[in-house]
Amino acid sequence: MNKSLISLDNLEKQNLINKNKRALLEPVVAQFQIRITPDMLNAIKNSQSAIEQNLVNYENNPVFKQFVPDIAENTILPEELIDPIGDNAYTPVAGIVHRYCDRVLLKLTAACAVYCRFCFRREMIGAKGEQLSTKQLELALDYIENHQEIWEVILTGGDPLIASQAQLTMLFTRLNKIAHVKNIRIHTRIPIVEPKRISAAMLSLFQTVFTHQKSLYIVIHANHAQEFTENAIKTLAQIADAGIPMLSQSVLLKNINDNLDDLSTLMRTFILHRIKPYYLHQMDLAKGTSHFKVDELYARDLIRALRANISGICIPVLIQEIPAGVGKVPIF
Repeated sequence: MNKSLISLDNLEKQNLINKNKRALLEPVVAQFQIRITPDMLNAIKNSQSAIEQNLVNYENNPVFKQFVPDIAENTILPEELIDPIGDNAYTPVAGIVHRYCDRVLLKLTAACAVYCRFCFRREMIGAKGEQLSTKQLELALDYIENHQEIWEVILTGGDPLIASQAQLTMLFTRLNKIAHVKNIRIHTRIPIVEPKRISAAMLSLFQTVFTHQKSLYIVIHANHAQEFTENAIKTLAQIADAGIPMLSQSVLLKNINDNLDDLSTLMRTFILHRIKPYYLHQMDLAKGTSHFKVDELYARDLIRALRANISGICIPVLIQEIPAGVGKVPIF
């Protein structure tokens, strides 16, 4: 994992930034670390646009924009929040968010394989975040076991698939024994950004859920078709071939995927790799992310255009998380 934690030195040596930009980015990186996997660095450098520009200008690359810091992150608007979706108010024990009656989030870790510059949990991720201790995880699982109304457990973080095979085995063994939990959902970027972590042993572990009369869904986070590297495509095929259904979640991001061509290609790419488009998120009000925000009226028009131009199975639900913990609200 350490090799994906990147410094401004690394970015400069790889010609992703120059010396002048590096100086401007130092206060940004002091607030939020940089983490980019080798797969995503390759997705930046091997893109057709980069090749056409002789590998000297990556700033317009949609993968670059997601993971390489920008001085615009220094702009903090009054409405931007540390906890933009209100997780804290619905946290009865460490690691659990119980906002909706029949389901809970289980935030297993504060680490991710990549750190998205638009992350709505950027104040709680990486060096700022706390990992669940063994005791805290036990208490979180006790909470789930003691609340019969919990039908679904959503593994999130951070990225839950950063956890070791031993940790995941312990977690799934325990969840499999909780009779009232009928569905487990994993929200992850790993199959896209670090696909080699999805081992045969991990897939076999996921399949144990089915033998306990439960279901399991993996929700894949990707925002642009250029993220689908050769390695990612192979891994997604292995997940699908293992009988594990996949859904998608994406964030609508200004100057990254907020146009009909890129959004259509992304949704069709999901379908091509047996992933059902699920959620398209409007940006949350996290600090320093306003430069990613797409106007809501324009976002609605974009969904109308999608519906008019591509197959219905490719259409995601446009949603917004309402601050103060109200939860997800469909916009269109």
